[in-house]
Amino acid sequence: MSETQAYLNDHQLCKIKDATRPRHTARYRLHWSFFNSKLARDHTVSFGLPAFRASTGITVCPNASTCALVCYARQGHYVQPNVIIPREHNLACVVSWPVHQLIDALTSDLDNLHRSWHRVRIHDSGDFLTPAYFHVWLAVARHCKDKEFYGYTKMISLLREHRHLLPSNLHLIQSVGGKEDAILDTRYAHAVIFPTSAARKAAGYVDATHSDRPAWSHKRKIGLVYHGTTYLTESTQRVLTERYQTVIGA
Repeated sequence: MSETQAYLNDHQLCKIKDATRPRHTARYRLHWSFFNSKLARDHTVSFGLPAFRASTGITVCPNASTCALVCYARQGHYVQPNVIIPREHNLACVVSWPVHQLIDALTSDLDNLHRSWHRVRIHDSGDFLTPAYFHVWLAVARHCKDKEFYGYTKMISLLREHRHLLPSNLHLIQSVGGKEDAILDTRYAHAVIFPTSAARKAAGYVDATHSDRPAWSHKRKIGLVYHGTTYLTESTQRVLTERYQTVIGA
């Protein structure tokens, strides 16, 4: 028995209760996060994959670059087994299930949510690792018309090619710090990690450090101030600064 399967059996992961609606029980085929303090206050449930690279060696964030140096989902409570293993479970389903089965699982899970959860963040960790998986979420959003979907991505060329296919209830934000920063279009919504709050304010970006409201309310210039548990060294701060200045022309 794999470590992932053992965890699922022990914790009945797919029979969890909504955090804010403890009497509303449902069987979920995938793992959904109801306990993210940044998201739950805005009635947002999230779906996550392993950050950057899975334990199996699969690269989950193909376009990660400087962002990997400060990735919030690679530190703090995100490195605990009770967070890592469910995301590994989600990834195993993503890469092994046929597309139609994955779409059915995602949509049925979302249909089972209590009506108070009316917003979904795609990937509080991870990214659209393949074009086929990207289109899975397009199909899910089209099916779940009663919910808003949003997410950050560094798959800039993929987003640019298929932007015209996004349903009206799906909003994706370009994320600075990836391999495709050179083709990132700042005329559309984009997010930048700043080393300090002063740097964010000077650049004129709205603060999304503690609330994702700027993201799902369709702000164009979204700023997040680094607040990880790993100390931000001077060299890393310099790399962050050089990258965002190049992209936004500061």
